[in-house]
Amino acid sequence: MAVTYNWNCKTLQVYTNYTDFNSPGITKSNVVYEISWELTGTDENDISATIVRNTKLPIHDLTNFIEQTELTNDIVKNWLFKIIGPDQKTNYENEVLNIINEQINPTKQTIILES
Repeated sequence: MAVTYNWNCKTLQVYTNYTDFNSPGITKSNVVYEISWELTGTDENDISATIVRNTKLPIHDLTNFIEQTELTNDIVKNWLFKIIGPDQKTNYENEVLNIINEQINPTKQTIILES
């Protein structure tokens, strides 16, 4: 089964003002400290599943700070992949795949007794 994965990393939590741990500290506005991301997988029959997670960012050093107006989904997605690593990325994609497989071939169901 071919599954296409879409990583949406567009929802960000920011500190309106933040000073890092450098000496002297660097202060910036709208510093992203957490990504609220969604991973959606869709198979060739348009069966899809989505998981939603949050990942904190290391913000102890703002030397290479990127302004909010310059951020894109691809930039933030690269941050996420660097933090979670390739093994965890694969684990998340497998989690979505398992949810899709469960929709196609359910291994459990809910029943309601008549009395």
